[in-house]
Amino acid sequence: MKNKTNLKESTVACAFLIASSPVWAANTKMGGGALPPPEENRLPPPTPKRERPKPTPNVGKSSTVRISSLAMAEADKKKMQQCSKLPKVSVRKPKPKGIWSLTFDPNEKQKKVTLQFTLSDIPSINKKNVLLLLYSRCLSKKPQLKTPSSKNTLALAFNDLYLLESYDIPATPSSQSSSDSSTISKIFEIDLETDKLAKQVEAGNTKFYFQAGLLTKADFDKQYYEEVRLSPMVAVHFSPKACLDKRTFSSQMRAKNLSCKELSTKN
Repeated sequence: MKNKTNLKESTVACAFLIASSPVWAANTKMGGGALPPPEENRLPPPTPKRERPKPTPNVGKSSTVRISSLAMAEADKKKMQQCSKLPKVSVRKPKPKGIWSLTFDPNEKQKKVTLQFTLSDIPSINKKNVLLLLYSRCLSKKPQLKTPSSKNTLALAFNDLYLLESYDIPATPSSQSSSDSSTISKIFEIDLETDKLAKQVEAGNTKFYFQAGLLTKADFDKQYYEEVRLSPMVAVHFSPKACLDKRTFSSQMRAKNLSCKELSTKN
């Protein structure tokens, strides 16, 4: 999918980060560099309601971003393969809008695979915005952050929430952003280290959950998150060596990652 506009990388990409990622490498393709220590990136509490800004004009609950596809860089398809036919799985809420399953060789050391997340239906409005790609190993039955301007709620567990990428989106002239039909798309290229992934899978963490988010640059800089507009949640499942049979795949998708049982939150 071709981008309709260029998106600039945010200079405050780590403000949503709670801890350094246990699996994903920094996105060196986009100049990300190493992620700072966890304590320097803990998410501050949302701005009190009395300081709540006015909702962004021309963007309502019907406007949302979505994670429309997942692919691998052509050069990495020998390192990791996508399972093409997935069985239908009945899972508890919150349910992923989409599920992808990838398989890799856990015995291959220090391999880097570039995954390409396509984010679509990004509304183009007359204010500077920040586009986020968030992920967690755990889900929360009840949203742990109020997002009244978003059609979708935060499904990711707040105390296992990580930021993969963040980009500044320039403002669009009012004449071009008068309706929600004016949208753009963006491909995020994220580097995944398979040796770290193998340790997570071995420890019982086979699934990773993702949501995209969009909020104004002003809100992002002020650490005000309640006006973020979130995408539906999607899931990426990993299995070692080969795609799983229906029974095993269904069992793993219905079960919680083992790390989630240790979280100090009511999920």
